[in-house]
Amino acid sequence: MRVSIVLICLILCACGGRVAKPVALSNDFDAQLSCDHLAAERTANRRRVADLTHEKDQKPGYNIGILLLSPLFLDFSNSVRTELKAIAARDQRLDELERAHACPAPR
Repeated sequence: MRVSIVLICLILCACGGRVAKPVALSNDFDAQLSCDHLAAERTANRRRVADLTHEKDQKPGYNIGILLLSPLFLDFSNSVRTELKAIAARDQRLDELERAHACPAPR
């Protein structure tokens, strides 16, 4: 009986948090991207960073609420940090591509 309770608790512990979905540093089609495409991707990255920053800011309050209900669902993952690092690396790659295409400076 104790073993089954421990197993159930361990399985439920895996429910907390979410899996990181970082953007790829480079894609096969990067060489074909125009300046407009690069600017659009940079804009999408800015929006995603804003969303992730909001999520990161909300996480402590979320964890406190969950702690009161069930500590098994606490989110200790670094998914937000992982995704933010990936976006920063992708933005550096976009900088390189913009220089290679002689695109105007991003706004």
